[in-house]
Amino acid sequence: MPKTPVKVMIFAVNLPVNQNLDKLISNIYGRWNQSRMV
Repeated sequence: MPKTPVKVMIFAVNLPVNQNLDKLISNIYGRWNQSRMV
């Protein structure tokens, strides 16, 4: 089985996951900062 399509598939799956992870982390970090300020 060729590796390239697998890598492309993994990349295509990882891209939205990483973007969601980014949003999740910034959400948690933003809330944590707010709770620290108050």
